[in-house]
Amino acid sequence: MVSIKTEKIVATAKTALLMGGMMLLYGCGGPQNAVRIGHRKHVLCPVPAPAGGAAFLMGSLEISVAEYAAYLNENPPAKQHPQIVCAPKGCRPSRGLDKHPAAHVSRTEAENFCYWLSRKTGRTVRLPTAAEWEHAARGGINGSDYPWGWGSPSSNACFRTEGPVECGQYDPNPYGLHDMAGNVAEWCSDNAGSQLVALGGSWAERSEELLRVDRCTLFPPDYSDADVGFRILVER
Repeated sequence: MVSIKTEKIVATAKTALLMGGMMLLYGCGGPQNAVRIGHRKHVLCPVPAPAGGAAFLMGSLEISVAEYAAYLNENPPAKQHPQIVCAPKGCRPSRGLDKHPAAHVSRTEAENFCYWLSRKTGRTVRLPTAAEWEHAARGGINGSDYPWGWGSPSSNACFRTEGPVECGQYDPNPYGLHDMAGNVAEWCSDNAGSQLVALGGSWAERSEELLRVDRCTLFPPDYSDADVGFRILVER
Protein backbone atom coordinates (compact mmCIF):
# COMPACT_ATOMS: atom_id res chain seq x y z
CA MET A 1 0.00 0.00 0.00
CA VAL A 2 1.32 3.47 -0.92
CA SER A 3 1.61 5.73 2.12
CA ILE A 4 -0.08 9.14 2.29
CA LYS A 5 3.36 10.70 2.65
CA THR A 6 4.57 9.03 -0.55
CA GLU A 7 1.43 10.14 -2.41
CA LYS A 8 2.04 13.74 -1.31
CA ILE A 9 5.65 13.60 -2.52
CA VAL A 10 4.55 12.26 -5.90
CA ALA A 11 1.79 14.88 -6.19
CA THR A 12 4.24 17.65 -5.30
CA ALA A 13 6.72 16.39 -7.91
CA LYS A 14 3.99 16.30 -10.57
CA THR A 15 2.92 19.86 -9.70
CA ALA A 16 6.52 21.04 -9.94
CA LEU A 17 6.87 19.23 -13.26
CA LEU A 18 3.79 20.95 -14.68
CA MET A 19 4.85 24.39 -13.47
CA GLY A 20 8.38 23.89 -14.70
CA GLY A 21 7.13 22.66 -18.05
CA MET A 22 4.86 25.70 -18.47
CA MET A 23 7.73 28.06 -17.77
CA LEU A 24 10.50 26.31 -19.68
CA LEU A 25 8.59 25.12 -22.74
CA TYR A 26 8.62 28.68 -24.05
CA GLY A 27 12.33 28.20 -24.75
CA CYS A 28 11.67 25.39 -27.23
CA GLY A 29 11.35 26.03 -30.94
CA GLY A 30 12.50 29.66 -31.08
CA PRO A 31 14.43 31.04 -34.08
CA GLN A 32 17.67 29.34 -33.04
CA ASN A 33 15.97 26.39 -31.39
CA ALA A 34 14.95 24.37 -34.42
CA VAL A 35 16.49 22.63 -37.42
CA ARG A 36 14.91 21.76 -40.74
CA ILE A 37 14.89 18.05 -41.58
CA GLY A 38 13.40 17.50 -45.00
CA HIS A 39 10.18 19.50 -45.03
CA ARG A 40 9.79 19.39 -41.27
CA LYS A 41 10.84 21.74 -38.49
CA HIS A 42 12.46 19.72 -35.72
CA VAL A 43 12.02 21.56 -32.42
CA LEU A 44 15.01 21.83 -30.08
CA CYS A 45 14.83 22.60 -26.37
CA PRO A 46 17.53 24.30 -24.29
CA VAL A 47 19.07 22.18 -21.57
CA PRO A 48 21.10 23.91 -18.82
CA ALA A 49 24.71 22.90 -18.35
CA PRO A 50 25.32 19.71 -16.37
CA ALA A 51 28.01 19.74 -13.70
CA GLY A 52 31.35 20.19 -15.42
CA GLY A 53 29.76 20.48 -18.86
CA ALA A 54 28.23 22.97 -21.28
CA ALA A 55 24.61 23.85 -21.99
CA PHE A 56 23.14 22.34 -25.14
CA LEU A 57 19.99 21.94 -27.22
CA MET A 58 18.19 18.62 -27.53
CA GLY A 59 15.44 17.44 -29.83
CA SER A 60 12.05 17.71 -28.18
CA LEU A 61 11.12 14.45 -29.92
CA GLU A 62 12.88 11.33 -31.07
CA ILE A 63 13.87 11.40 -34.74
CA SER A 64 10.80 10.31 -36.67
CA VAL A 65 10.41 7.91 -39.56
CA ALA A 66 9.61 10.83 -41.89
CA GLU A 67 12.78 12.63 -40.84
CA TYR A 68 14.89 9.53 -41.30
CA ALA A 69 13.31 9.02 -44.73
CA ALA A 70 14.47 12.55 -45.66
CA TYR A 71 18.00 11.47 -44.78
CA LEU A 72 17.71 8.27 -46.82
CA ASN A 73 16.54 10.31 -49.81
CA GLU A 74 20.05 11.76 -49.97
CA ASN A 75 21.83 8.68 -48.62
CA PRO A 76 20.20 5.62 -50.22
CA PRO A 77 20.37 2.58 -47.94
CA ALA A 78 22.16 -0.61 -48.90
CA LYS A 79 19.08 -2.59 -47.85
CA GLN A 80 15.38 -1.87 -47.37
CA HIS A 81 14.51 -0.16 -44.10
CA PRO A 82 11.52 -1.88 -42.35
CA GLN A 83 9.67 1.41 -41.76
CA ILE A 84 10.52 3.13 -45.05
CA VAL A 85 9.81 2.41 -48.70
CA CYS A 86 12.63 3.42 -51.05
CA ALA A 87 12.17 3.49 -54.82
CA PRO A 88 13.94 5.22 -57.73
CA LYS A 89 11.89 8.36 -57.06
CA GLY A 90 12.94 8.52 -53.41
CA CYS A 91 12.19 7.24 -49.93
CA ARG A 92 8.97 7.71 -47.97
CA PRO A 93 7.60 6.37 -44.67
CA SER A 94 5.45 3.26 -44.81
CA ARG A 95 1.77 4.11 -44.48
CA GLY A 96 0.86 5.49 -41.07
CA LEU A 97 4.42 5.55 -39.72
CA ASP A 98 5.62 9.05 -40.60
CA LYS A 99 5.29 10.36 -37.01
CA HIS A 100 6.53 7.20 -35.30
CA PRO A 101 10.10 7.08 -33.98
CA ALA A 102 12.68 5.83 -36.44
CA ALA A 103 14.00 2.46 -35.29
CA HIS A 104 15.98 -0.32 -36.99
CA VAL A 105 18.87 2.17 -36.94
CA SER A 106 22.33 1.12 -35.74
CA ARG A 107 24.37 3.56 -33.72
CA THR A 108 26.70 4.07 -36.68
CA GLU A 109 23.69 4.93 -38.85
CA ALA A 110 22.44 7.36 -36.19
CA GLU A 111 25.87 9.00 -36.10
CA ASN A 112 25.86 9.26 -39.90
CA PHE A 113 22.46 10.99 -39.72
CA CYS A 114 23.92 13.50 -37.26
CA TYR A 115 26.91 14.15 -39.53
CA TRP A 116 24.57 14.68 -42.51
CA LEU A 117 22.42 17.14 -40.53
CA SER A 118 25.52 18.97 -39.28
CA ARG A 119 26.62 19.56 -42.86
CA LYS A 120 23.16 20.72 -43.94
CA THR A 121 22.66 23.13 -41.03
CA GLY A 122 26.20 24.29 -40.31
CA ARG A 123 25.69 23.37 -36.65
CA THR A 124 27.26 20.65 -34.56
CA VAL A 125 24.71 17.84 -34.33
CA ARG A 126 25.58 14.62 -32.51
CA LEU A 127 24.33 11.92 -30.19
CA PRO A 128 24.37 12.84 -26.49
CA THR A 129 26.71 11.22 -24.04
CA ALA A 130 25.02 9.07 -21.41
CA ALA A 131 25.70 11.77 -18.79
CA GLU A 132 24.15 14.49 -20.99
CA TRP A 133 21.16 12.29 -21.76
CA GLU A 134 20.50 11.46 -18.10
CA HIS A 135 20.87 15.12 -17.10
CA ALA A 136 18.38 16.16 -19.80
CA ALA A 137 15.96 13.34 -18.97
CA ARG A 138 15.64 14.44 -15.33
CA GLY A 139 14.48 17.87 -16.45
CA GLY A 140 16.02 19.61 -13.46
CA ILE A 141 14.28 17.37 -10.90
CA ASN A 142 17.33 16.35 -8.89
CA GLY A 143 17.57 12.67 -8.05
CA SER A 144 14.35 11.76 -9.86
CA ASP A 145 13.78 8.20 -11.01
CA TYR A 146 11.89 9.16 -14.18
CA PRO A 147 11.52 12.20 -16.46
CA TRP A 148 8.30 13.20 -14.63
CA GLY A 149 9.86 12.77 -11.19
CA TRP A 150 8.62 9.75 -9.26
CA GLY A 151 5.69 7.38 -9.46
CA SER A 152 4.71 4.59 -11.81
CA PRO A 153 5.33 4.91 -15.58
CA SER A 154 1.98 3.22 -16.26
CA SER A 155 0.31 6.38 -17.61
CA ASN A 156 3.47 8.36 -18.40
CA ALA A 157 5.32 6.27 -20.99
CA CYS A 158 4.87 3.77 -23.80
CA PHE A 159 5.95 0.34 -22.54
CA ARG A 160 4.49 -3.17 -22.17
CA THR A 161 2.98 -2.78 -25.64
CA GLU A 162 3.33 -4.40 -29.04
CA GLY A 163 5.10 -1.44 -30.61
CA PRO A 164 5.86 2.29 -30.30
CA VAL A 165 3.37 5.13 -30.63
CA GLU A 166 3.72 8.43 -32.49
CA CYS A 167 6.38 10.70 -31.02
CA GLY A 168 5.15 13.16 -28.40
CA GLN A 169 2.01 11.35 -27.22
CA TYR A 170 3.06 11.67 -23.57
CA ASP A 171 3.64 14.84 -21.56
CA PRO A 172 7.14 16.34 -21.76
CA ASN A 173 9.50 16.76 -18.85
CA PRO A 174 10.21 20.31 -17.56
CA TYR A 175 12.80 20.86 -20.30
CA GLY A 176 10.19 20.14 -22.98
CA LEU A 177 11.50 16.68 -23.91
CA HIS A 178 8.97 13.98 -24.78
CA ASP A 179 9.41 10.20 -24.55
CA MET A 180 12.60 10.21 -22.53
CA ALA A 181 11.19 7.01 -21.04
CA GLY A 182 9.69 4.32 -23.23
CA ASN A 183 8.68 4.33 -26.91
CA VAL A 184 12.18 3.50 -28.20
CA ALA A 185 15.43 3.34 -26.29
CA GLU A 186 17.86 6.00 -27.49
CA TRP A 187 21.46 5.63 -28.60
CA CYS A 188 24.12 7.50 -26.67
CA SER A 189 27.73 7.97 -27.75
CA ASP A 190 29.20 5.91 -24.89
CA ASN A 191 30.67 2.42 -24.99
CA ALA A 192 30.76 -0.10 -22.17
CA GLY A 193 33.67 -2.23 -23.21
CA SER A 194 32.74 -3.67 -26.60
CA GLN A 195 29.04 -2.91 -26.15
CA LEU A 196 27.04 0.23 -26.94
CA VAL A 197 24.86 2.22 -24.56
CA ALA A 198 21.19 3.12 -25.02
CA LEU A 199 19.00 4.82 -22.42
CA GLY A 200 15.32 5.34 -21.69
CA GLY A 201 13.93 1.85 -22.22
CA SER A 202 11.44 1.02 -24.95
CA TRP A 203 7.90 -0.10 -25.74
CA ALA A 204 9.06 -3.70 -25.30
CA GLU A 205 10.06 -3.38 -21.64
CA ARG A 206 8.02 -5.33 -19.12
CA SER A 207 9.74 -3.95 -16.02
CA GLU A 208 9.22 -0.36 -14.87
CA GLU A 209 12.81 -0.36 -13.59
CA LEU A 210 14.11 -0.43 -17.15
CA LEU A 211 12.56 2.99 -17.79
CA ARG A 212 14.52 4.74 -15.04
CA VAL A 213 16.68 7.60 -16.31
CA ASP A 214 19.83 6.02 -14.85
CA ARG A 215 19.21 2.54 -16.27
CA CYS A 216 21.15 1.83 -19.46
CA THR A 217 20.80 -1.11 -21.83
CA LEU A 218 23.85 -2.55 -23.58
CA PHE A 219 23.82 -3.74 -27.18
CA PRO A 220 26.36 -5.28 -29.56
CA PRO A 221 27.98 -2.87 -32.06
CA ASP A 222 25.86 -3.95 -35.03
CA TYR A 223 22.50 -3.93 -33.20
CA SER A 224 19.58 -2.58 -35.22
CA ASP A 225 16.01 -3.49 -34.30
CA ALA A 226 12.53 -2.18 -33.55
CA ASP A 227 13.23 -1.13 -29.96
CA VAL A 228 16.08 1.39 -30.42
CA GLY A 229 16.08 4.81 -32.08
CA PHE A 230 17.78 8.10 -31.31
CA ARG A 231 17.46 11.77 -30.41
CA ILE A 232 19.77 14.57 -31.53
CA LEU A 233 21.86 16.97 -29.45
CA VAL A 234 22.86 20.31 -30.99
CA GLU A 235 25.76 22.17 -29.43
CA ARG A 236 25.15 25.81 -28.56
